[in-house]
Amino acid sequence: WSSDVCSSDLFLTVAKSNKREGRVALARTKDGGVNWKIVSWIGDEPEGFDIMPSSLRLSPSKLLTVIRSRTSNGQDFLSSYLSTDNGETWEKLKDPVADTGQGGSPPALLKLRDGRLVLAYIYRSNYGSRVNIRFSSNDGLNWSDEIVLRYGDGTNRDSGYPRMVEREDGKIVLIYYWNNVNKKGAHPYRYIASTIFDPNLWD
Repeated sequence: WSSDVCSSDLFLTVAKSNKREGRVALARTKDGGVNWKIVSWIGDEPEGFDIMPSSLRLSPSKLLTVIRSRTSNGQDFLSSYLSTDNGETWEKLKDPVADTGQGGSPPALLKLRDGRLVLAYIYRSNYGSRVNIRFSSNDGLNWSDEIVLRYGDGTNRDSGYPRMVEREDGKIVLIYYWNNVNKKGAHPYRYIASTIFDPNLWD
């Protein structure tokens, strides 16, 4: 996210005041990475954790971040925050995903050429994880219903960590790690997998 050659922003996870994970901060450099300064903390310090943000610059003054979150009683979900003053202050939005399963999932955010946002995440389960996406047409204020791209295949909860890119033809390549541990006759191994989908199927 540079506004000029030497200025860049970084969203990172840091320890909480009790030295346990974690909470999210926005840091900024104005000298090409030689020095960094914390601009703001995103949300109050959680009783559980806020970690592994995926973030977008939507305009010169607007930033959006989606965060892997967990409550103090172990509920995993995705939370979201919006800044309209270039990261100085943050407004908590409605959680885009209320339940990401056993252990939770980092999010992956992407802005499409048509202006929509797509959010990818894994619902983790020992009895079959799922690869999911949601769309937003208003910069993350609201999200579509969950769309399941992949499920079954004998995978357990040891899966996830998605990343996305948009191809020149407009299709999305979604990359994550996967396994077939629960599939009868399959060897319990993990591998890097991808799902290619056309976002125009849900316009």
